[in-house]
Amino acid sequence: MMGVSTFPVKSDVRDMNRYDWFVSTLDLGLQRFSTARDCCAFLVREVFELDLRDHKTFVDTVSSHLGEQHPVVVYYSQYKAFSV
Repeated sequence: MMGVSTFPVKSDVRDMNRYDWFVSTLDLGLQRFSTARDCCAFLVREVFELDLRDHKTFVDTVSSHLGEQHPVVVYYSQYKAFSV
């Protein structure tokens, strides 16, 4: 969406003018930001519910405790998140 150089953008449904393109790009960016924020809030909530002491809150400790309840998420975050 960021590579548009001429307006209106041609489409089978409806041509998109500059304003509509800007609003849709902004909405998409806000949606992505909102999704990332929600995921961070869920992670923080789960970590707080583990009731770990402050000096024991490391990634490995949290992963092992969360792995009991959410093994698929922990597996994905350890092995799939950074592979391209």
